[in-house]
Amino acid sequence: MSETGDFDLTRFKKIPGSNTELLEITINIGPVDQDYYSFGPTGNFITRLNDKYHGDYPLDHRIFEIFPSGNKYITHSSGAIYNKTMTFEATLPRGNLEFTTFDFDVANSHIYAGTKTKTVEVYTMDSYTKVRSIPTKAYPIKIFKDNAGVICVSSTIAPSNFSNTPFKVIIEEIK
Repeated sequence: MSETGDFDLTRFKKIPGSNTELLEITINIGPVDQDYYSFGPTGNFITRLNDKYHGDYPLDHRIFEIFPSGNKYITHSSGAIYNKTMTFEATLPRGNLEFTTFDFDVANSHIYAGTKTKTVEVYTMDSYTKVRSIPTKAYPIKIFKDNAGVICVSSTIAPSNFSNTPFKVIIEEIK
C-alpha cells in the first residue's frame, strides 16, 4: 500500500470519471496550497503534482467543485478556474459579486454560481459568458442542478456571518 500527502487538514475531491485521481486544497496553511495525485488500479501511488503558484491565484477549500468532465475545477469567491493539472485559466466575470457555491448543468453546458447578493448567476462552460441572473430569497450556500431545475439551499444570513449567529435554511426550487 502507498500513501502520500503533504499537509494535515486538507480537502480532497475525486476527479469525476476516475477512481484513481484526486485534487487537494489545504485548509490550515497560508498561502493555500493545492496538489494533484494519481494512483494505479491497485492503489499504488503513481504521480503527485505540486502547486506551481503557491498563493499567486485564489483557492478556497470551502468553495471547490470539479467540472463534470473532470478536466477543470472552480474555486474561491472570485470563481477561479483551473485545469486538472492545476494551471490557472480564468475567473468568471463577476463585477463585485462574491460567489458562495457552484454546480453544473451538463445538458446545457452551464455553470451555476450562488452569490452573497442573493442570486444564482449562470455562465457558459466554454467561454464563461454570463447567461442570466436568477434572484433568490436568501443567500445561496449550496446548489444542486437536476433535470427539473435548480435546488438552492440558502441561508437567511450572509455566509460570512455563520460563526455563532442563528439562521434559518431555505430550500428554493428554481426553474
